[in-house]
Amino acid sequence: MKAPSGGKGRASQWLIVCTATLSVAVVTTGVLVAVQLVRAQAPGLATGARSGAVAGTHSASPFVEAVSHQQAERYRDALEVYEAVLASDPDNIEALYGRGTALLDLGRVDDAEKSLRAALAIDPRHVGAAYTLGTHYLEAGRHSEVIEVVGPASEHALGAADTACLMALAYEGMGDTAMAERYYRRALAYVPDASLALEGLARLGVGP
Repeated sequence: MKAPSGGKGRASQWLIVCTATLSVAVVTTGVLVAVQLVRAQAPGLATGARSGAVAGTHSASPFVEAVSHQQAERYRDALEVYEAVLASDPDNIEALYGRGTALLDLGRVDDAEKSLRAALAIDPRHVGAAYTLGTHYLEAGRHSEVIEVVGPASEHALGAADTACLMALAYEGMGDTAMAERYYRRALAYVPDASLALEGLARLGVGP
């Protein structure tokens, strides 16, 4: 079943998490039918736990300028900033990542995927790029691609519970309950009260 659209600015919300220490929640309804990114000050990403920045924090211009544009939903302006950085530094991973989020919010899905994959080609464990692309794939029901792009980043200490939950949701969507349980339990090992993981295990009919 295809997930409903989450609305404007969702990709940039994840980038803002990484740069402004906001947080993201992944919300599921039933057995993997909807995924939404929700901005919140206190909860952690998919887990409901408190967390800080998950990927690289940008404290210097031009990234601050780009994120400011994205916060104000000026995605084309943000894209111009990232493109300017990449013109002189084509392998700048944070610019590739930021460009990918801006492109997603502009509806340029193919270009967004290419930019995020370019970032992951440089660093497969970049949590922000992996989580953004993985969530995009999950919404589209592309479960095997979620596992492909999120798997390496799920081994990273930063955001480990959140990426584990995303992996679990993908496996659950594929009907692989054993792997789904494994990743839900991994999330709980990092955050014992991770609500998404607890709900996932309940759907699978197993205890925490």
